[in-house]
Amino acid sequence: MEQQKALKTLRPQSVLIPLFLAVGLIAWLVYQDENITAESFSYITSISFAALLGALLMLGLKDFSNMLRFRFMSHGAIDLKGAFYVVLLWEFAVAVAPPLLGVTPVLVFILFRQTASFGKALSYAFLAASLDNLFFLTATPIALFVAGDGIIPEIPLFPSQPDTKVSYLFWLSYLMIVGYTAFMLFSIVIMPKFINKVLVSLTRFKWVSKYKEQILTQGHELLLASKILRGQKMGYWLKLLVFTYVVWGLKYAVFNFVAAGFQSLSFTEHIEVWGKQLTMWVTLLVSPAPGNAGTAEFVFPAFYGELLGQFSFAASMVWRFITYYPYLLVGVVVLPLWMKKSQQ
Repeated sequence: MEQQKALKTLRPQSVLIPLFLAVGLIAWLVYQDENITAESFSYITSISFAALLGALLMLGLKDFSNMLRFRFMSHGAIDLKGAFYVVLLWEFAVAVAPPLLGVTPVLVFILFRQTASFGKALSYAFLAASLDNLFFLTATPIALFVAGDGIIPEIPLFPSQPDTKVSYLFWLSYLMIVGYTAFMLFSIVIMPKFINKVLVSLTRFKWVSKYKEQILTQGHELLLASKILRGQKMGYWLKLLVFTYVVWGLKYAVFNFVAAGFQSLSFTEHIEVWGKQLTMWVTLLVSPAPGNAGTAEFVFPAFYGELLGQFSFAASMVWRFITYYPYLLVGVVVLPLWMKKSQQ
């Protein structure tokens, strides 16, 4: 069942829905916002070439750092070539799936194809997802302390509805991350035997009994992989945390270059720009739109409208064209090659 869900997500046709949503919502924004004019579009070309190169460099370093993270996490079982497929296909899945539903099952499927072990794939996927969530949980208080409460806009998403404050969505999403991360770490790292018992109990149902042997094998592999993870020294976990912070730090630094390409920013403003990227993505984790298509552009002015002024719309377009749409294209190109290779 999970494999079928993963295959449904990992297909070239998956790009159509987010593309239609993005185009539709952007068109709606242009129609209803009188501040978005032809001049707003013309500002897109005013970004400096050096800033554009810097943004692309940050994006490339982010993906390479994530490749190194998976290689280190798997103790080299996933080589750099395999990690290349894992990272790009994971980014593709994130780009075509709603954040609210998550893509952990898809990552499990991708890792399973690379490791040939369901237990290890499940452990690595849950570990990667938990580390990413742990970054959000720990980096947010740091960003609030350094940059101040201003990185969470106290304004309504819809001017006609004052109660739809961005801050409400942010804290709702943050609490959801707390619960989700606690559950994942508890069940996979702290109490994997409990998960194994759940898997075994599922075999009592008639509709899954024919998969009993596979489920028991997968549960056993999960215990073995979890035992390996729990047996790691402190250095292993610290290095993974460093990798995770580097990956997300570079991801958010992409927009620092984009914003600086439109107007000069002070060091304090750079800290604010980075901090707002963090809180904006935490807020967007409750979005039902695939890959935040359209919703990211819709929420963007609430975070950066005051800081970037007339360049706000142009900056949002450049940022999304750099960090989102390329993964849709790469996924369409890389996915068929990977599926063919992994089936050999």
